[in-house]
Parts: sequence; C-alpha cells; structure tokens
Amino acid sequence: MPLCTECGTRVGSRQGVCPRCLHPRWYTARKVAICLGIVAALLLVIRYLATEFAGTWPG
Repeated sequence: MPLCTECGTRVGSRQGVCPRCLHPRWYTARKVAICLGIVAALLLVIRYLATEFAGTWPG
C-alpha cells in the first residue's frame, strides 16, 4: 500500500494523498459536529435528570 505524501499514513487508493489531507476542512467540520453533538446529548441528559429528581434530595 502506498503512503500519503503529506502525513505518511497508508492510502487505499493510488492517488498518493489520504482523504484527511485532501479535504482537511471536511474532517475538521466533522470533528466539531461530533463534539457539539456529544455536548448537546450530555446537556439533555443533565436537564432530564435535573427535572426528574427535582425536590427529591434531602435537606
């Protein structure tokens, strides 16, 4: 398998550049979207737990 000319990772195609080096903006946007999705999911879980257990804590 050939190696990427930019970063040195293995490339499955014959073009010599891996998709991450060929389209860096797409991979960055994808990572940001995944991180935002995880943060949103955590906030939803915290919000649900806060409303579910509101007023049940002793004290």
